[in-house]
Amino acid sequence: MDTETGEAEVQSGKFKISESNTFLVLHTGEPSVPQKIIPLGVFDLPASKDQPAPVLLLKANPELMERINKEAAAGNH
Repeated sequence: MDTETGEAEVQSGKFKISESNTFLVLHTGEPSVPQKIIPLGVFDLPASKDQPAPVLLLKANPELMERINKEAAAGNH
C-alpha cells in the first residue's frame, strides 16, 4: 500500500483504494490458470465475530452476487 498515492498493489496490478477496496480473485485453486483480480468497488466491511466479512458484504449488497456470477462465468472462457 502506497499511502502517498492511495494505491495498493495486488500481485502485478495496481488499484486505487479510493475506487475499490473489495476484490474478486478468480482461479485461486487452479495453478495452471493465471489468477484474475477484479475490483468490485468501495464497500464498508465491518468486523464481525459471527460471520465472515464476505458473507456480510453479500447479504448487505445482494446485487454483488449477480456481478460475481457474471465475472466467474466470463473468467471460465
